[in-house]
Amino acid sequence: MKLWETKMQVLNQETKQLVWVEGMRVKEATRERAQKILDKYNYHYLVLGDEIVAEIPCKPGTARPDWSRMVDYDIINGRKN
Repeated sequence: MKLWETKMQVLNQETKQLVWVEGMRVKEATRERAQKILDKYNYHYLVLGDEIVAEIPCKPGTARPDWSRMVDYDIINGRKN
């Protein structure tokens, strides 16, 4: 099962500007099926984004990646050796 990102535009209450923020994640086999889930539950305010293939957290207190804690969804899903 693949993992898909969603995003939505919201109004920043301080600056009154529209900004994009992360929405929920959708688990589905294909992009088309992920979009159908959003449509089925009337999540029309969410825009389906790209497939999430990995997550790399930062080292505590920094913005530097901590590669030793990487979560690789391709390996979890059996798509890489």
